Amino acid sequence: MGRRIIEISHLTQVVGKSNVEVQLTEGTLDNNEILMLASDGFYGARPGSFSKLVSKLAATASFKDGFDEMVKDFELMRGDDLTVVALKRFT
Repeated sequence: MGRRIIEISHLTQVVGKSNVEVQLTEGTLDNNEILMLASDGFYGARPGSFSKLVSKLAATASFKDGFDEMVKDFELMRGDDLTVVALKRFT
């Protein structure tokens, strides 16, 4: 799998603040690479197996079906709301 960058606290540190500094980074997803933006309720539901489940998602034949299955798995362990956006590049 490609790069793995998890910056958990950046978004939660600015919620509700009036003067927020935004830094944009431009990049390109490689073929079959996944980009996820998830709330702490999603990531925190299964922190020990998050990477394993994302790797499983990357290997599924149907990204939509694999994503739906991953969300169902996370819902069983959640303690907070689950919010996630997942993008996968296909060529």
